[in-house]
Amino acid sequence: DYDSFTIGANGWVALDVVPTDDYSNSAIPNSDGPERMIAAYWEDLSPQRTNSGKVWRFFDAANHRLIVEYNHIEQYAPTGSFETFQVILFDPAYYPTLTGDGRIKVQYKDMSASAQTEGTIGIENATETVGLQYLFDGAYGQYAHSITDGFALLYTTATAAGPVPVEVTLTPVGAPIQIPAVGGTFSFDASVVNSGTSTVTCNAWIGQWVPAGTWQGPLLGPLSLTMPAGANVTRNRLQNVPGTAAAGTYTYVGYVGQYPATKWDSSYFNYTKLTTGDGPFVGDWANWGESFAPYLTGMEVAVLPEVYDLKQNYPNPFNPATTISFSLPEISRVSLKVYDLQGRLVANLVDGNKEAGVHSVTFDASHLASGLYFTRIEAGSYTEVMKMMLVK
Repeated sequence: DYDSFTIGANGWVALDVVPTDDYSNSAIPNSDGPERMIAAYWEDLSPQRTNSGKVWRFFDAANHRLIVEYNHIEQYAPTGSFETFQVILFDPAYYPTLTGDGRIKVQYKDMSASAQTEGTIGIENATETVGLQYLFDGAYGQYAHSITDGFALLYTTATAAGPVPVEVTLTPVGAPIQIPAVGGTFSFDASVVNSGTSTVTCNAWIGQWVPAGTWQGPLLGPLSLTMPAGANVTRNRLQNVPGTAAAGTYTYVGYVGQYPATKWDSSYFNYTKLTTGDGPFVGDWANWGESFAPYLTGMEVAVLPEVYDLKQNYPNPFNPATTISFSLPEISRVSLKVYDLQGRLVANLVDGNKEAGVHSVTFDASHLASGLYFTRIEAGSYTEVMKMMLVK
């Protein structure tokens, strides 16, 4: 792991601080040039010339990647040969690999004819004894594609047989998600897909990066899943955010792999905890919703609620649908109805017995006018009324 990097004027990026700026390219591996080198296009380049462009760096925080761009850089010789290409380093916390190493992408936008016969492309290790050479002075590997405009290389630790074919996708409901100061609940869909041709057993879990930059979790799981070939499961889940949580931006991340160290795939979205906002106080990080059965290898452990509770709908205000959740400490007959401002019944969402646990239903108001609506629950001796705002 390194917390710094060096950008060379001659078409390479190296991890850590490197004092050299060797302009004369060599084969890889080689003691020439810097250690820990990513040779995007190692050649004698002249960014200092007035007709050259610039070398840029950009940290893309929203997408968790570092980009270095050589934009319209002229070669020292032959003059008039200009190159434009990028090096992209991906944060392995958000773009996981089987080994935990970061992915490296090099993409070539506009390369001159001389780039086919000069320069070095590849990577090498810290001791400069092991490397992967793609091009050296016009000599390609047997199966290598030539470096042409629009071409890209991806350096990864995926095996020759390809990555494990299980993928995860988290999709927030009602983005952007903003949680009031007193806490709240957001809804999201979690999908796990096995696009391979054989059954795969894996773990799935969810955690998050908090505003202070530290990891919290798992908030869900780790679940043990057995996914037959072609299995595709999507479940709606809800996540509490307590009022005691720090204000700021959170990055909510789902993983599949072998918990905790091996991450095959990931998906994430951001939400914000505000410093203002009223509503019912939320006191925990509970995660609940639809079960991942029948793909669970073991039991999905659920903590039963201790009291009856009707949670604030999410999102609120809403258009045209919202999720209403309620908690039952024991099996109960439940009546859940929605009324308009005049007291007229507009929806009968639940009418019957429900098992102990947390339940969620969707209220679709696409046929109703904008305005204030009331949800009323009766469960055992518990009665509660909640306000909801439909805005179209």
